[in-house]
This record gives sequence, structure tokens and C-alpha cells, in this order.
Amino acid sequence: MDLLELFSLIISLSAVLAFLNIKVLKLPGTIGLMILALLLSLVILLAGSIAPEGVSFIRKSLTQLNFSNFLLDFMLGFLLFDGALHTDIEKLRQARRPIIVFATVGTLLSTFLVGSLLYLLLPYLYQPVAYIYCLLFGALISPTDPIAVLSILKKAGIAESVETSITGESLFNDGVGVVIFLTFFNFARQGASDIEPIEILELLLTEVGGGILLGLLLGYVVFRMLKSIDHYQTEVLLTLALVMGGTALAPLFHF
Repeated sequence: MDLLELFSLIISLSAVLAFLNIKVLKLPGTIGLMILALLLSLVILLAGSIAPEGVSFIRKSLTQLNFSNFLLDFMLGFLLFDGALHTDIEKLRQARRPIIVFATVGTLLSTFLVGSLLYLLLPYLYQPVAYIYCLLFGALISPTDPIAVLSILKKAGIAESVETSITGESLFNDGVGVVIFLTFFNFARQGASDIEPIEILELLLTEVGGGILLGLLLGYVVFRMLKSIDHYQTEVLLTLALVMGGTALAPLFHF
């Protein structure tokens, strides 16, 4: 199975699962897809006891695709762009203070809470893990998914100000989460005594500040291009180019 066939299979499965979620589960899209994907995984594992060669073929096919790169370097750009595109910038500006606190202090607190709970829980499962690695896990899962947040909040009918604050936080906490993760990763690899506070500040300014500046620059250029034309197909191509080109460009500068 080549990459095109594998990618087509993943998209087709996602479409079928999304349809089943709308018809049967009626849950928010990301949650419904996750539950159905877990059920599909269990079905495949059970089928493996009957036809192990089938599971072997699936495993071999999936290893052709680097899911880490596929999700982080490709899909994440579209997810964040979609969340930002449907956010009112004026409301975002009004709620900037709680958004900044949630995205920075909130993400850091979540990292330590999740990491500490995991560190206390794992010995009871006979799988003790060093505290620094538990914090790494906390840093990985603390940034929230903007698509899931938006879909749930719109159905919950909560106050508009709260919705704006939580949605804005979900758009900005990824950069903070990356910095926290890389900081703890360096602690684990080099030891805390070898990490200077100035290094953490430089990492924060580069990852988050650089990303914001690049996004503003590319966004303004494409915005001016879109304003100068009235052609739907070209407008769609420009927005696709903005997401894919920006996602490919940012790592060159370590943003």
C-alpha cells in the first residue's frame, strides 16, 4: 500500500466514523471520532486473534506513515487556522488579560497537576516513573484542542465572555506548551543544574514571539491579496497556501 492509498484509507475511515457519530452517537465531532476510533482499534485487535496476518498487514501499512509528523507538521496547522478563523478578533482583544493568564499560568498549573497525579498514581499500577517524565506527559496533554473546545462551547450555551476566554486560550497555549515540554525535556536530558533561566526565556520568545510575528506577517500579506480579488477558488487556494506554507516555513526559524 503506497502513501496515497494509505492517506485515502484514513480519510475514508474518518468520513465513515464521522457519519456514524452524527447518525448514532450525536456527540461533538472530535469526541465522537475518538470514541469510534478506539472501538475500531478494539475490533482490529479482536480480529487479530482470528486472522493475525490481517493485523500484520495493517501494522506494516501504518508504519509507512509517520503519524507524529503527519499530525504535528500537517494537520495541526489546519486545526489551529480553522479555530482562529472563526474567532472574533475584537472579542479576543477585549478578553486578552484572562487569555494570557489561562494560556501561560493555566497551562503551567495543568502540567504540574497532571504530572503530579500521574506520579502518585503509577506506583499503584506497579509502573513507577520518575517525576520529570510525568511532568513531560503533563506538558504534552495540557494544551487544549481548539476545535473540540469550540464545538463543545457552542452547544453548551455558556456566557459569551467565558466562551471567548476559553477559545482564545486554546489558540495560544500550544506555543506555551511546547516551551514547557522542551524545558522539562532538557531537564531530563541534561539535568536541572545545566539549564539557565535565560535559556527558557529565549526559548519562549523564539517559539511564541517568533511564531506570532511570522503569523502576523503572512496573515497580512494574504489578507491584502484576498482584498484585491473576488474569485472564490483563488481565495480558497490562498488560504490553503497560507496554512501549509506558514507551517512549512515556521520550523526553518525554530518558531
